[in-house]
Amino acid sequence: MKRVVLLVLLFGLMFVSAVEPSAGIDGDDMAAIEGVVEQLPFDESGKVDFGKYDPFVTKAELRITEINLWLEDNASWLKVVFGMVPSLTWLFVANLYVWLFFVVVFILNADATFSWLPFLNRKSMDWVFFEMSWARLFGIVLFSIIIGLKSTVSFATLIVGLADILWNYVLPWGIAIAIIALVIFGVGVGAAIPIFLRIVTAIKYTLDERRKRKADTQESLNREVLEKVVEGVTGD
Repeated sequence: MKRVVLLVLLFGLMFVSAVEPSAGIDGDDMAAIEGVVEQLPFDESGKVDFGKYDPFVTKAELRITEINLWLEDNASWLKVVFGMVPSLTWLFVANLYVWLFFVVVFILNADATFSWLPFLNRKSMDWVFFEMSWARLFGIVLFSIIIGLKSTVSFATLIVGLADILWNYVLPWGIAIAIIALVIFGVGVGAAIPIFLRIVTAIKYTLDERRKRKADTQESLNREVLEKVVEGVTGD
């Protein structure tokens, strides 16, 4: 990939150098060309410096960046609710998952979650405008403490880190190990097929020999029985 980029940039440089001043290039065009030349990944000695090359950014990535900047400027107050400013990132997705998990466990299912605590096994209390159990009130307080300590963000960071390790290290190594195992298995099967065929042939030969001996024995017995019957009939 780097060679392709280098060839394209060299071709562009050759094209720029081939343009003669008599072609009528004005100051703006010349400044634009010089700006393009300055962006080429070459250092002062003329050697390639890929550190100066900016990676390609898609329109979708630019749009996501714009949305995240807008959320940073206009939705920063949601940091109080989620523990972080919403954004189109995997970190916020993981944070939202953890946030919803705690809402379900500590608030919506508070009566079942904290049923083992004896001082919370009370009936719903009348709070003038609404009724709420002591277990749910305890769950709301606990959830507020978790949000205040930004524990959801910590759990989300851990999840994203583990996913990154799984995707970039464990999964490639797992695929490599699986391929190696398949190759070894294939080689083993290829080597075992002749041995297996020999074993099958030996078993078949043994069974045929047993069947032949059994048939000979049965034929001998039948012959003896027939001879005795004939002797009994003839009276010899």
